[in-house]
Amino acid sequence: MNKKRGISQIVVMVIMLVLAIALPVTTKLVQQSQENRSKAAGSYTKGNRYCGNGIFNRNWVFECSILDCRAETVASYNGWKLIEKCSLGCHNGACDIKGNSTTSTGSDNGCGAYTTSRYCVNGKWTGTDTCTGTCIAATSPSGSCTTSTGAAGTIQAGLCNSLVHYNDSVCCVPNSTSSTGSGNGCGAYTNSRYCVNGKWTGTDTCAGTCIATSSTSGSCTTSTGAAGTIQTDLCNSLVHYSGYRCCVPNSTSLIDCDSNPNRACVGSVNTCTIGEGGKVISGTNCTGTANSVCCEVSSTGGSTPTNGSCSTTKNTCTAGNFVNVTDTATQYKWNCTGLNGGTTANCSSSKPIICTAGATQCLNSTTKQTCSNNVWGSNETCAYGCSSGVCSNPTCALGDKQCSGNILQKCNATRTGWETDQTCDVTLGCNSETKMCNVCLNSTQKCVETNKYFICNNGAWSTTITDCPTGQVCTTDAVSTSVCRATDYVAPNLNMFFAISGVKAVNPCFGDLSFKINVAKDGQDGITGNVTATIVDNKFNVNGDQVFKISNFALDNNYALTDKIKIFISGKKTLATLYGKNSQNSGFGALNTSQILVSSLSDNAVLDLWAYPVLNGDVGKEGQLGTQDGVVNAVDFSYMKNQWGRTCSAGQNLEADLNGDCRVDTFDLQILKNAMAEQYAQKTF
Repeated sequence: MNKKRGISQIVVMVIMLVLAIALPVTTKLVQQSQENRSKAAGSYTKGNRYCGNGIFNRNWVFECSILDCRAETVASYNGWKLIEKCSLGCHNGACDIKGNSTTSTGSDNGCGAYTTSRYCVNGKWTGTDTCTGTCIAATSPSGSCTTSTGAAGTIQAGLCNSLVHYNDSVCCVPNSTSSTGSGNGCGAYTNSRYCVNGKWTGTDTCAGTCIATSSTSGSCTTSTGAAGTIQTDLCNSLVHYSGYRCCVPNSTSLIDCDSNPNRACVGSVNTCTIGEGGKVISGTNCTGTANSVCCEVSSTGGSTPTNGSCSTTKNTCTAGNFVNVTDTATQYKWNCTGLNGGTTANCSSSKPIICTAGATQCLNSTTKQTCSNNVWGSNETCAYGCSSGVCSNPTCALGDKQCSGNILQKCNATRTGWETDQTCDVTLGCNSETKMCNVCLNSTQKCVETNKYFICNNGAWSTTITDCPTGQVCTTDAVSTSVCRATDYVAPNLNMFFAISGVKAVNPCFGDLSFKINVAKDGQDGITGNVTATIVDNKFNVNGDQVFKISNFALDNNYALTDKIKIFISGKKTLATLYGKNSQNSGFGALNTSQILVSSLSDNAVLDLWAYPVLNGDVGKEGQLGTQDGVVNAVDFSYMKNQWGRTCSAGQNLEADLNGDCRVDTFDLQILKNAMAEQYAQKTF
């Protein structure tokens, strides 16, 4: 029973709590309804719209549908028609539109995206851009700016109203470069004005010191420290524009010029004595003005005639008024008109002589100027340069040639100089007479047939054929001071013994005994021939290398008995080893003079060249195994490394098998190392 009673009490308490909350809400609703009725009871007529703001009709749009809705209330809907329920709020009888409207008409919170002359920006109509310069950030310094082209300009407010620039930019209008001014720009310079930040200003007329505008008004201190008075609009030059005031020093005189009604402060002595017809009063104080001369006007008012008088300074008068006259080429001209009926003086002074009529000078390396009316002008472009006031002539003609040392030169395409055409042989040189490279030494001979030759004249071979003396012959293409020789002379044959480094015997894999012989006279190319050597039985050098023999290598009749010869021997894996003396036992330098006379070859004499073996080990050149390159180096070592340890059968050949024993091993490596070290003794590569 007690449990049921407790449950009943809880239910009662909940009901009372609900009533306690609902009663204030109901009261508020009634008050709101009354406010709505009161507002609706205003001057609403048919077609008027109203935004409901009650609890249940907040942000709804209603329209009056009867003639007079003043007696009606929105809450009761009598006479009011629900038009739209706004999702974003309601103001002034219309739903809010956030951002830019897509309709063609605008409201307080939205507008059409674009019309002919307006933009909709953040829900408001704005004018189109009228900025003729650059829209820059509104944070830019006021008064001056730089346009997108880098030109100086002036900030103009209210001209950057486009969709992009609205409310965050100001218009930077470039200063005009024309000779006339406008509201936003002006010409860069005239005789008496400067264009500063798009406005015309006068030149400085401050007779004192230009000081900052922040200085105390009415009094100031000049650059000399003297007390002065601030005068406005006198510091208008390009430097001081709108940032300075003129500080005119106060006079230390006790007499105030303005205290006398017949006196006034003027700008100069001339102004007083000529323009005012008065006299200068010294020791007076012209306080508070840029005009520093105290002038007292005569009692006659300047009616006494004053004749014009010229000053020695150009364009100034000692008496009378200055009137400018057009100058001539040599003189400055002006008039000094008289006052009160006085005579006018015609004035002139000589201009400094800049140049004499007809004189010329070089403005730069390609431009000539001529003097006219005391002024340099009449610029003339010199195609070939300007020097000492004269256009230069072309250096040379197209096709011209000349010698400079052993260089044959030709005229360049612009005719302003020479360029290399050909580098002549140092020994033969360049012929300045024929303007060609010499091809031969004068008086030398060249054999063209068995007994006929050309003679070299003036650096070139003649076209006239000369016969050798009777009974003499010459070797074709032989060149010397005397190519003809007796016909009964027969050069001896060449016989020699030689060895090959590391070849102890003709092993099964050595291959054939083919060799190449080259025999040359000192300083001249020789004759070359392929020969087959023979084995000399039981003959070895001190290293144990097998001795071979080359027999009956024929020399032609160009080799006289008194000639000295050098012999090169090379095989299919050897370097071309040089021999320059009989019984040679070491390397022979390529520049050394041979000691082998052709006469020593007579009567089938044999040269002993086997003590110094032919260097062995030219296995191949880069990328071509088996093709000799005339030097033993790392390339040959690399090929040997790749074939290391390999063997072959009799009659076969491995490129790196230098001694022909059918395997690549340490014997071959030692042969290669010897060649690498010894080859420098004769510089065979």
